[in-house]
Amino acid sequence: MALRLFTCLSLLALCLTPLVVPGRAHAQSLGTCETVEAPAELSRLGGELAQNGAWDSAAICFERLVERAPDAATRGDALFNQGIALQSLGRHREARDAFSRWMRDHATSSDDATRAEAARLFATEAARVGTLELRLPVDPAEQNVRIDGRAIAVTARPLLVELDPGTHTVVVAASGYATFTWDGRTTEGGRESVEVTLVPLASGEQSIADSPGFWIGMVLLAGAIGGGIGLGFFLQDDAQLDPRPNLEVLRL
Repeated sequence: MALRLFTCLSLLALCLTPLVVPGRAHAQSLGTCETVEAPAELSRLGGELAQNGAWDSAAICFERLVERAPDAATRGDALFNQGIALQSLGRHREARDAFSRWMRDHATSSDDATRAEAARLFATEAARVGTLELRLPVDPAEQNVRIDGRAIAVTARPLLVELDPGTHTVVVAASGYATFTWDGRTTEGGRESVEVTLVPLASGEQSIADSPGFWIGMVLLAGAIGGGIGLGFFLQDDAQLDPRPNLEVLRL
């Protein structure tokens, strides 16, 4: 089973102009592959979706094909194509991790041109990832940190979190303290520093974070910000591929 590699060179029209991207109705008519199991059908449908610019559905097809392909060559092509789809969606952290994984697992069995392209794409996507530096107070010891509705473990101070460029919401809550909220943007390759201040509440005063409605709203907000973006690949650390090996960051 052969699977074509999609690159900005082979899909130059798709990469350079939005005019060839189909409308929502046409993209939906191509079908989805959330329930498709057969590798041959995942390959066919993923390629068709990619050719028509339906990158979100194509990314799902290629992810499922990586898990189900019977041979290493097809898995490698699917992983490479998934990286292209994630890049096209602006999900740069996940795209970087996909190309990193490809270079680790498939580079030795590939040709020179594909290896060079994968290295270029990895470096490009790695440079686009932003870093949010949260300067958390020492007290109180227990702090609930959420970014775009997702809980983040406090593993260090300052807390460094990798994010795709764009708008993000940070909420830091602690019992007995007013909830801290920050709305801002991270830029491509930039580092945004946020000083978190937790103000003690007056006796009997309730933090907004203690309200169930607050967290329901945060989940809805995260869905709107993420545009349905799910969690990506778990990054297998590789110091030789990380352009910033001394930066200890939390990769979501």
